[in-house]
Formats: sequence, structure tokens, C-alpha cells
Amino acid sequence: MAKEIKLLVVANDIGVQKIIKKALKKSFLNTKVDYVSKVSEASILHKKNSWDIVLTDFNLDENSSGETIRFFKIQICTPVIVIKDLHDEEFNQLIGHNEGFDVVSKNLISSNAIGFVIINAMRSAHQQEKINGLSEELKNKEKQIEEFQTLSGLGLWELSSDNKKIIWSKEISQIFNKDLITEISLGDFYNMVVQEEREQVVHLFNLILKKGIGFERTISFEVLNNQIVHVLICAKCKSEDGMLSRVHGTMMDVSHQKAVERYLIEEKLNAEKSAKTKQDFWAGISHEIRTPMSSILGFTEIILENNLDQGIRDKITSIKTSGENLMVILDDVLDIAKIESGQLEAENTDYNLKDVLNHVNIQLKSLAKRKNIKLKHHINKATPIELKGDPVRLGQILINLVNNALKFTEKGSVEIRVKPIEEKGSAKIQFEIEDTGIGISKLNQDTIFEAYSQVSSSGSRKYGGTGLGLSIAKKLVHLLGGQIWLESQENTGSTFYFTISNENRGNINKKIERQSAEKLDIEGVKLLLVEDNSINREFVIHFLNEWKVSFQVAVNGKQGVEIAQMTDFDLILMDVSMPLLDGYQATKKIRSFDNLRKSTPILAMTAKVFDEDVQKCLSSGMNDYISKPFRADELKFKIHNLVKVNRNLPLHENYIRKSIDDKKEQVFSLDLLKEMGGNNQAFINDMIRIYIEESPKTLKKLNEAHNHWNIEGIKSAAHKLRSPSAMMGVSKAVELTEFIEVNVSKSEKQDEVKSAIISLIKLIQLAIEQAKGIS
Repeated sequence: MAKEIKLLVVANDIGVQKIIKKALKKSFLNTKVDYVSKVSEASILHKKNSWDIVLTDFNLDENSSGETIRFFKIQICTPVIVIKDLHDEEFNQLIGHNEGFDVVSKNLISSNAIGFVIINAMRSAHQQEKINGLSEELKNKEKQIEEFQTLSGLGLWELSSDNKKIIWSKEISQIFNKDLITEISLGDFYNMVVQEEREQVVHLFNLILKKGIGFERTISFEVLNNQIVHVLICAKCKSEDGMLSRVHGTMMDVSHQKAVERYLIEEKLNAEKSAKTKQDFWAGISHEIRTPMSSILGFTEIILENNLDQGIRDKITSIKTSGENLMVILDDVLDIAKIESGQLEAENTDYNLKDVLNHVNIQLKSLAKRKNIKLKHHINKATPIELKGDPVRLGQILINLVNNALKFTEKGSVEIRVKPIEEKGSAKIQFEIEDTGIGISKLNQDTIFEAYSQVSSSGSRKYGGTGLGLSIAKKLVHLLGGQIWLESQENTGSTFYFTISNENRGNINKKIERQSAEKLDIEGVKLLLVEDNSINREFVIHFLNEWKVSFQVAVNGKQGVEIAQMTDFDLILMDVSMPLLDGYQATKKIRSFDNLRKSTPILAMTAKVFDEDVQKCLSSGMNDYISKPFRADELKFKIHNLVKVNRNLPLHENYIRKSIDDKKEQVFSLDLLKEMGGNNQAFINDMIRIYIEESPKTLKKLNEAHNHWNIEGIKSAAHKLRSPSAMMGVSKAVELTEFIEVNVSKSEKQDEVKSAIISLIKLIQLAIEQAKGIS
């Protein structure tokens, strides 16, 4: 059955009521009808009833016709159908003032007509209800937007149709202390910008007006009483048929944020200054301890090579062990300092997992042997061996954990177990270090990874150490993206677990087996040793003689520079801290020579081990460094590798070799392009596209000129590559182009220039390849 429709019929004419009653009875509608003859009766009845539709005679005796309509439309809020005579002049006069109702003539009332009129009136009322609801919702949204703008200080603006004025909302008026001003000329707007930024702002608005390039930029304005406000301006444009039709955007006062930003920068600088002071302190401590320890450990190693009485050998061994333990403690303290200063970063290089485990075994086997503890490791057959990650940090984690296990184990064994964990896209590996030591109580397991934490103070006295090893291991594991945990039972032993995620390199063909130090041949190498400490000099000289290396000695940096300028060497061993002229300054002087001796490899010997110190060595022109105290085999490896590289690989090829070999390392920076284009992505993409399209043409010309040794052609091509390389942030390429331009005409530099050209071509080809990936 059709839905019941509730009707109210208001008619004082009995005849009209009968006509309506008859028509409704024969209609297709299911209706329930209340009949009244007066509006007053309808008003009383309305208190207890509601209707879907009201049918009212236009001519009622008690009210004027207009009041009748208003009553039903306003007070009852129900759709109204007006019944009128065919020719009713009064109705025709009122209809313009009372729209929104349906009309039916008395002489046209029939079952079908009245049904359609009622259905149409209800449909119209439903649609009007929807419109009213949407209108109300729109009003609420507008109110919310206004409230948001007021609370956030976000104001709206747009340029006038002639692009000569900025029209803005009240929020922007308040920002600029111009409460009663709603528009301002573009010229006056520019004049409010602080002098040093004005030209840039004019440029930004010209870009959007002429090229349709929007922007988002924080701009400083000078308002009343010379007050500076910082305003974030977002500008957008709209085009129609290729023509700019509207420029508009938002403005927000970000002065408070800028103040907070300045405060945070100041606090950061203060924190960095404090960290630098702390770092300098530890660097000094490191230098003061490592320099004498280098001699102590070096000479104990030399002494132990001789035939000694067992009692003497035991005492010398104790000296060596104590010295090594002191270095472990120093390294722990320095590592904590590095971690706290945020200097530790994970490397990403190819390595062999077995090599790392063998290195750990070599480092700790003497401690295990001394305590008669069996040290062993087992690698699950499914574990990938050739990996890409940070072997140095992995080795450090293992040494800390295994050393800890050995320290607290009096008998039995310590075992390292390695197994793979399934993880999509990388090689996730789990390490387990199990010991049969004293174990850790449940109470202490929660704090065991905290810095300076030990099971008890008596444990510290009995077993030694700083309580930093496990804390460092935990931080390094997190640095490598892994987790660390333990299982332990008192008087039974402990098992420490940790995971790392590396890249599985599979069976890489270019794996190079590292030779033992004994098999390395550096006989005949010509070397300059620059070292002011006489004990350290004697230690190094002992092994240089043993390795049949030809060498000269300088006792300070000044003397080292003088000898290096007069004599050809395969390598210079340079101490960093020396009187008269330190190692950094001496290296810079050597690199400024105007002959081939400027390219001699320099190996720094330093007791300073912070990343900043290492970077200072490399930045001054040194090729590599070795940390004091160092073992003889470490020094021999360093000398061998540097001399081999220098003899077989040209200087500039070596200079950028790492970037070219590791194609995942991005060789360019878009910072300059972003600054030039105001972070406009369309501009940046265009410049990248031009670089990708044009650079290969210039590279072809450079290669042709190189093959025919056309000096002017080489100069021209190198010069043409310099500017786009600078713009794309390929800094190494800029340096190479400058070197080529300056030296291509010098016959003594021909080999170096040829090497530089080859390196430049490879580097720009790599930059183009990488740029294609983001264009």
C-alpha cells in the first residue's frame, strides 16, 4: 500500500469541501484528511497534529487572503496548495509576494489533477528542504573558515583585474596594521618589503604575472614604528585559454615561528659549542694517551719477537695486555662521545661476513686463550656471506659483546652463531653470542644496556671495564637498523641476540682476497717519515727497515716540506700534531708545489679519532689516515695500498673513483637550482631536461678533442661544461673542468689532464644517468 499522506483542508465553503473530498476519494493517493473551516481552528488543531500538505481556500471570511498564506507558510511550515477561483485579481496581485506554493483552480479539481498537484507540492517541498539544508551547511562552513582565518591569522588576497592592486581580507589588514584598508597598490606593497628582499619579491611577482609561476616564500616587511613582521606568502594563478585570468593566494604572519626558529638555532649553536668543547677535550685526552701508548704497544710487540726468558715474556705480555685494555676503555669513552655528538653514521660498502668474524676472532683469541675459554663461531649454511653494509660497526658490536662474554666467563666457551631471517628486499641476519659465564639476574636485565651500568660495583672491581660496552653495542645496533636483546640465567650463562639488515650481494665476482701482511711486498718503496716524537719514530723506523723500505726522516712539518720539495717519494708518512708546522699545514704546502711532487700520496698518523679530525686530514689533502696506536701489519697494508693506487691509478681518476663506482651515491645537488627558481618545480624540471639533452653533445666534443689532443677544443668543451655542472651542483665536475682549463697547455701536466678528462666524462655521464631518474 502507498504511504499515507496527511492532509489539512481549510475551506469555509461546504461545496469546495465536497469537491475536494470526492476528488481525493477517487484519486490514486492514500490520504488521511482533517477538515476545518477557519484558520483559527487549524491553529488549535496544529498543536496536536502535523500534516504533509495543507489545501486552503484563498477566500476565507475571517482573514485576509495574504494572512492566510503567511500563516501556513511561516507558522506551520507545511507545503501549501491554494485553491482559487479561475479569475481572482487579488490572488494575481499577491502571487509575486508569496512564491513557493502550488495553485489549483476550483473548477479544475478532479481526482487526477488533485493527485498530481499534491505529489508535485510534496516533491517541491522536499527539494526546498534539501536546498535549505545545503544553504545552512554552506553558512556553517563559511563561518568555520572565518573562525579558522581569525584564529590562524591566515588571510586571503588577490590581484585586481588590472594587476595593479592587491585586494586583501581583514586578517591581512591586521598583519600590516592597516585595519581600515582593504586594498593597496602593488608599488606600495613592494615598498613595505625590507630593502634587502625587495628586488627578490618584485622578481617573484613578475614571474607569476609573466610566466604563471606561483611561489611560496617567507618575506620580511617593515610596518608601523619600524616593526618587522615575517609573512608567509603563497601565490597561485589561474589561466583560461592560455591567458592569465586570476592571481590570488594567502598570507600568514609567521613572526612568532621565526622567533622560535631563531631561538632554536641559537640553542642548537650553543649545544654544538658545548659538544665541540667536550669533543675537543676528548680529542686532547685521546692524543695524550694514544701517542705514548703507540710507542708502548709498538715496542712490546718488537720485544716479544725476540727469544725471551719465560718470566720476562710473561711480564712483557702483561704490559701489552694492560695497554690493550686501556685502549679498549679509551675507545669506549670516545665512542660514547661520538654517539652523543651525533657523529656516528653507518657506512654502506661491500664486505665478506666471514672476514668480519675472523677479524673478531683474531682480536679476542689471546684473551680467550689466556682464560682457557673456547672461542668459536658457526654460520648457518643459508646465511648470505657477501653483503653490503657497515662491516666496521658490525665488527665493533661483535667485539663489544664477545669481549663482554669472555670477561664474565671463567670456564667453558663463548660461541658466535649467525643465521638468516626472512625479510623481503634485504638480508636480515641474526647474531647470537652465547657464553657459559656468571649470567645476569632478572632484576638487572632491564638496565644492562644503559651507559655506565654494571651488575654491581663489586663486578666492576673484579672484572674491570667502564660499563659502556653494552650501551655502545645497543646504540650501534640501532644505527644499523636492528634490535638487540638478551636471555640469561644466573650461574648458567647468557645469550645476547641482535639483528642487522644488509643488502645481499650474492656471489659477486669481483671479490678480492685480502693478503696477509707477511705476503705484501713493499721492498724498495721510497718513503718520507715526518714525525716529531722520537719514540714513535723509532717504532716506525724499526719496521721500515724490516720491510726493506728506503726512507728519509724529518723531525717536524717544516723540515718535511723542505725535503718533499727536493726529493721524489712514493709515499709520505705525516704525523698530524707537530711543532713549527703541523701535519695539516705541511700537507697544504706540499699540495701547492708546482711540480709532480704535489701528487705524492700522504698517509696521516693521528691520535685524534673523531670524524671531524679525520675529515680535516682528508680536506687538507691527505689521502688516508691511520689511528695511533697502530699495529705494524695495519701500517704495512696502508702503505702497500696507497703506493699501489698511486702507481696504477691517475690522481684525478682516484679522486672521483668512489662516486663513479658507487652509482647509488648521488653526484649532484639541486640546491642552487631550487634557490634560482624559488623552488618552482617546473623551472627545475626544465633545467634538468636541458642538462640531460645538451651535456652529451659537449661530452662528444670533449672526447673528440681529447682523442686528437686539440688543446683549444679541450679548453672550449671543459669551459662549456663548467656552468651547467655548477648549476646542477656537480661540484667535483666543476673542479675537474677548472683543472683541465688551467693545465691543458702544460706539457708536464699532460698525463694528469688526460686522466682528468676521462674522469670528467665518466662523472657527467653518471650525473646525466642519475638526473634521468628524477626528471
